[in-house]
Amino acid sequence: MIVPAAYHSAQDHEGALPGLLAISRGTSIILLIVYAFYLWFQLRSHAELFQAPESEGDEEPERPKMNTAAACLA
Repeated sequence: MIVPAAYHSAQDHEGALPGLLAISRGTSIILLIVYAFYLWFQLRSHAELFQAPESEGDEEPERPKMNTAAACLA
């Protein structure tokens, strides 16, 4: 809500544009940091979701249902 208010303020006062630029850059840096922490949390706290299941020795490996050419055309 602060960014539209700052933009409106910049339209009323000619000298307010550098302040709006600082708010925009600050907001983008904060969003990048929050996104980096989000990725770190997702990948570290849910690591078991990204691990392949352990296969037993007596199971036959899964065979593909399509060949490479058919998959490229699909």
